[in-house]
Amino acid sequence: TRSQVYFNTYFPVSKHSQMPGFGGLFEEDSMANSYYTFEIGEVKWLVLNLEYKPRMSVLRWANVIIEAHPDHRVIMETHSYLTNEGLFSSVESVGNEGNGGKDIFHNLMVKHPNVFLGVGGHEGMDEAFQRIDYGEKGNRIISMLTDLQGSNYNGDIWIDPFLIVHVNEEKKTMMFKYFSPEEDRIYNVQGQYEINFADPLNPAIGE
Repeated sequence: TRSQVYFNTYFPVSKHSQMPGFGGLFEEDSMANSYYTFEIGEVKWLVLNLEYKPRMSVLRWANVIIEAHPDHRVIMETHSYLTNEGLFSSVESVGNEGNGGKDIFHNLMVKHPNVFLGVGGHEGMDEAFQRIDYGEKGNRIISMLTDLQGSNYNGDIWIDPFLIVHVNEEKKTMMFKYFSPEEDRIYNVQGQYEINFADPLNPAIGE
């Protein structure tokens, strides 16, 4: 569901709206739909965080935000986007109005040439999974599933991992690694991989 009881309690608007790069919210009292911008070197980034199975009104809001930042590389994050079979997720079990991964892709992602990465979870999988699709302008769009909720180490449920993304701007590559702060080590070596995101048809990336 989209109740957001714990999320808005422990990640309150009062705190996160004061963080560097905070851009804005869809609803003023909820962090469920938010965006951030930041700049590294001369590269501008926009990260959109969207609610579980986002409503059409949320997707319209997200389209407006992206259109207002044509020179930013766009990453979209949401709860459920891909399945562990590599398909876009459906809207089943949301319990109310919502859009699955396929609808998010066609109603948001493909419309903007500067969008290049979409990330979701919801379905447990030991290894990160990715697929490549294309936007209306021919730009490459990488979609990822990363969710370790069912993974184990030493017989215990793994509950603390971060997915660390290392960006090499010179080579236009992104390296993905799972890191456990509790164990202070990298896990799931088989789930680590590198992608090349160079794209001459994406105006915010280029060759």
